[in-house]
Amino acid sequence: MRRPSGFFCMLSILFLMTACTKQTYPIITTSPQLEMTATAIVEVPTSTITPEATAMPPGVELPLPLYFLSDGEIWLLSPGEHSPRQLAIEGEASSMDVWPGDNRIAYGTTNGKVYTLMPGQEPVLLHNVQTETDAPVRIRDVSWSFGGTKLAYTVAYTSEQMIFEAGYPSYPSGLWVFDMQGQTTQWLLSDHYMRKDRKNVGYLRVIVESRWSPDDTALLLRLGYWEWTNCAIFEPLDQQLDETNLYPFDVSDWGSGFWTRDGQATVIISGQNYGVVSDLMYVDRVTKESKLLIDGEAESLYVDDAQELPDGIVFLGTRQMVQPGEEQLYLGKLTERGFQYAPTGPTSLCNTRETGHIEWDPSGHWGVFVCQYGPSEASPEEVHVISLDGENIDLTPDLNTLPNTPTTILWGSD
Repeated sequence: MRRPSGFFCMLSILFLMTACTKQTYPIITTSPQLEMTATAIVEVPTSTITPEATAMPPGVELPLPLYFLSDGEIWLLSPGEHSPRQLAIEGEASSMDVWPGDNRIAYGTTNGKVYTLMPGQEPVLLHNVQTETDAPVRIRDVSWSFGGTKLAYTVAYTSEQMIFEAGYPSYPSGLWVFDMQGQTTQWLLSDHYMRKDRKNVGYLRVIVESRWSPDDTALLLRLGYWEWTNCAIFEPLDQQLDETNLYPFDVSDWGSGFWTRDGQATVIISGQNYGVVSDLMYVDRVTKESKLLIDGEAESLYVDDAQELPDGIVFLGTRQMVQPGEEQLYLGKLTERGFQYAPTGPTSLCNTRETGHIEWDPSGHWGVFVCQYGPSEASPEEVHVISLDGENIDLTPDLNTLPNTPTTILWGSD
């Protein structure tokens, strides 16, 4: 059974600051959900499907460069090459993002620094957050704006003492934005930590990651609580310690989401029943009204890793009580008859293992992901490149020079 990301709770809070609890700021009250017509599931012709993954055959090249973050190091696998090369960076990388405009890398470190890097050049330090506090900090997440003119990043404390005593607000934790044109930093939101005299885990809330709207004027945040996660829109991007510009969604137990390609809405995954089933909801950016696209309970479906591509909304789906490895990739569109989705891509993604996050290239044709093994497994994890046309290529043999399984994989541009 798959467990949602919001369950990386107590240990993550104490050590890596990647999770969980509930907060009392205003919750959006969504309007009654619009009536959803019956979902039509259309079978994909089997002639378009490749049944099993194959190792990359001789002469086959990657369509675009791939960047890997593994054990604090950044690696690049370029088309025409069959093993990645390590890039020279400063510090130990904890997060990274690649801007497709020119393959410029942004990365954060475990000691609170933010850099940019062009492959083949020296890293450029943008912000050393560690100089602004005596408490140890790390950069949890970095995110390029669509135009490449701004960089959002999140700062987390790494000491147990600060988690239990820092309170709120606590500078410099939380969300920051760096303006590349003005070379200026702005602290936007603080994490919520407990106070020394009031150790209530219900007060904890950290900003796990941020994603820019297509117009670069708003951020979709994933918020980590003690035992679940939630999503929120933050706009306008002004410093708001009273959080009046923060609009959380009232989702069930845990949630993750993404912007639609036109930036007019977000699509939210809402989990329930301990990861057995989950819903898919469309939420209007302006009105905050929601529309239920997939009722996971009614359709006995677990929805995961939904994203919008040029061809429609793609997501991983697992039927209730089906074992890991039997996940199917689905492609759906919102029509006048409701949200209709059908199987797409390869019939087999990871065989008996769970499929991790699929990172799609800008064209929406190629995806790359890690097959997640259990903690007791001795076998190395696999890395696959797939397409909506059914191709499934095992990239693992080409990555034997990496120090470990990559924690982040991103596409570059040609």
